[in-house]
Amino acid sequence: MIVADFRVKVFSVLLLFLFVRTQDDLYCYAGYTVIGVLGGNIFNFIRLRKYITLRQLNIRQLHPMRHLLPALHVFALNLVISIYVQLNSIMLGFMAGDTAVGLFTAASKLSHMLLSISSALGTAMLPRMSYLIANGEKDKFEQLYRKSMRFMVGISLPITLGLIFTAPILINLFAGSTYHDAIFTLQLLSPIVLAISMSGVSGIQVLYPMGKVNIVILATGIGAAFNFCLNLWLIPVYAQDGAAFSTTIAEIAVTMSMLVFGRKFVSFRFCNKSYIYYIIASIVMLVGLFCVRNLFVNEVLNLIVVLFAGVLFYGGVLLLMKEELMIEIVNSIKDRLISLF
Repeated sequence: MIVADFRVKVFSVLLLFLFVRTQDDLYCYAGYTVIGVLGGNIFNFIRLRKYITLRQLNIRQLHPMRHLLPALHVFALNLVISIYVQLNSIMLGFMAGDTAVGLFTAASKLSHMLLSISSALGTAMLPRMSYLIANGEKDKFEQLYRKSMRFMVGISLPITLGLIFTAPILINLFAGSTYHDAIFTLQLLSPIVLAISMSGVSGIQVLYPMGKVNIVILATGIGAAFNFCLNLWLIPVYAQDGAAFSTTIAEIAVTMSMLVFGRKFVSFRFCNKSYIYYIIASIVMLVGLFCVRNLFVNEVLNLIVVLFAGVLFYGGVLLLMKEELMIEIVNSIKDRLISLF
């Protein structure tokens, strides 16, 4: 189910890159966004038939009211997040004007579009993590948590650096030359891909299944406070760039809070050699992208070349260093291909 949800997210992002070009493609944009959000859920719902049937359900044994309090916790968390997310646009509108709002929105949409690829894992892993906690399998829970964090960092770090590198192409391609000032804004926002991915693992996969939703709300509130205070200081001077920097610092604050609070319940160490491999592979990837960045005049072709080259450079270096998770993924793909033929 995790793989299916991840595939749908990647597929929806590819559709956005390939077919959304002008303002006339508004309905296509809406459709592809819906595919990314609902597609994985639909596939998972269909696959549930393998594990449960309607005959197994006993309506009398369902007690929906016992889920009311946890649902209210989720509602409170989503409310804080919604206010937090909208804060930048509201403050920009009051303090810097509509032009700054437009530039920030263009950069924010692109960064969050790529963020949806890595964030798919957090949602997909939640049921499994909750199951392990409910059954007292703490060792498996910690093992899966560390593996999830490595996967998240391994995916989001190259996406973050790639987004910084390709920001000029992406802005010109999807927003137009009139949004040139949003390029630096997008580069400032790029680190949130890594920060939100990591906080998602600590919050959604660790604290949430353990019933520590209040801690997740507190950490998100800390980020909102950072964002608000920095916006008051930076937006009047730097407009959309100030809001982007505030957002990045706020997300880093949320991530650090999650890691600190989560460390009380599950141990985590950054000294794993895989993280060093990810950094080395990302640096090699950037060098390779710098060499192939202007092979074509056409920006679409340049973007395609950069994307494929980035995957090849990054994945190739990890394979050469025999990174454990990368080897496991490759072996899994081999097994699937062999089973097909």
